[in-house]
Amino acid sequence: MPISRRAVLRSLAAGVPLAAALPASPLLAATLQNATQPSADTTFGADHASAARIASGSVRARINTRSSAVNKNRAMTFRTAHKTNVPLSGISLEYWNGLVLNTGPSTYSGQSPERSCEATRLRASILTGITGTDSKQPQTTLTQVTWHRMGADPAFRSAGGEIGEDGSWISVPPGAIIRSDPIKGVSLAAGERFFVQTEDYRAEGTLRPLTFRSRPDLGDAVIFQTTPFNAVFEADWSYFPSVASVLLSPSFIWGKTTDRRPVFMVDGDSIISEAVDDGDADGALCFAKRALNAAGFSYFDLSVSGTNMRYVLDYDAFAIRARWIRRADVILTDSGNNDLGSIGFGAAGQPGSLLGLITAHTAYLRTHAAAHAKIIRTTYPPRTDSTDGWLTPASQTPRTPDDRWPDGARYAWRDYVLRRGVYAGQAPSPETGDYFFDLYGALGAMSGLWPPPFATSETATTPDGTHPAEQAHAMAALALSKAIAKFPAIEGDGLMRAQK
Repeated sequence: MPISRRAVLRSLAAGVPLAAALPASPLLAATLQNATQPSADTTFGADHASAARIASGSVRARINTRSSAVNKNRAMTFRTAHKTNVPLSGISLEYWNGLVLNTGPSTYSGQSPERSCEATRLRASILTGITGTDSKQPQTTLTQVTWHRMGADPAFRSAGGEIGEDGSWISVPPGAIIRSDPIKGVSLAAGERFFVQTEDYRAEGTLRPLTFRSRPDLGDAVIFQTTPFNAVFEADWSYFPSVASVLLSPSFIWGKTTDRRPVFMVDGDSIISEAVDDGDADGALCFAKRALNAAGFSYFDLSVSGTNMRYVLDYDAFAIRARWIRRADVILTDSGNNDLGSIGFGAAGQPGSLLGLITAHTAYLRTHAAAHAKIIRTTYPPRTDSTDGWLTPASQTPRTPDDRWPDGARYAWRDYVLRRGVYAGQAPSPETGDYFFDLYGALGAMSGLWPPPFATSETATTPDGTHPAEQAHAMAALALSKAIAKFPAIEGDGLMRAQK
């Protein structure tokens, strides 16, 4: 059952530890035991002393936030392009047969943000040694994925799961998280590109979860069929009529790595997730993932368009996201944009205020994250209306009371982070995060207004007064990549540190 936000904030304001204010995250009933209770060697960044650590092996894999109704084409085979930033061995694919709703701040009224999808049957393969992005890959090595360890799991069996005798296919219960056997003979070098092929076969009229938008220029493709066939185990797709679409992909690609740098988790709303950006040359979307990709970090993506901190507290931060938070060494979040309107800046522990929500959200993250994990928060972009499509600052006006310059909560948060005005000499507390990145400044915003088009483009820096346009994402990513390149030795290099 969702816990009342007011009850949580009242408890926090009274000094009750978050662990007591929030109950343990209820996991999806069909989620498998060996997925929900990972051992030390399957937790991101958990064992810093070991020779090999677990990292996220794709700059594109992410939590499912989309879906489509299954029509007569019950069997869909997806080819998704990926790149790893770190060397990997012992690679496994992890899928979630569900999704998080993402249609806006009013999405979750009276319902859980998570939706299980009906049972499905999956087969998968990985293509390494790929050449370019052509549908025909004659020199590639295709390796079938197997699922034997899932078939040996009693909880998986009792939930209705099943695998084929040869381990090549798996029947996935509703809402389940599954992870493949380690893929024999497959390892990846830092920067290596590869394809994952996933065949999803489910009943007509059911719901199919989807992961991200297609990038045909990277080699993404989809094949539609009424019944399963063997495209999933074929490297040459030039014989098949493939199309571009929204794709189903592994939510995580696991691998052991000798890379010693931290693994990042990306958290937040559409500004950090996927809005108004087709991505960089590798398919990394929006400023944070562009920056992490440019700096060569391993990261995973739990950001969901439309979410806000109030829903995080109301729904115990989405059970499925809470289950994955503990994998991160560093959490990078822009949460708060969708909370703003007329709540005011307030104070730590003040129910309903921006600073009160940030304090509670930070406490939530610390409760679910690994003990060593650090939190980086961003400032917020402007939010304005415009009479000329945001081509000039003079045409813009603030949209809500919290968006007014300079006294709105949006900008009070920035002053607090930058230690300006009434906050001069008062460094933020770890209650609000460990480090802070000035996204507002990196976008070139001034006096609460979006800047005019950059010299290299005639396109507005925002298409709607809320989200950065693609070139603005790229500009902010450059600043952030420089700031985090030396993490955690980043004081004075673009990230502000909280007062310990």
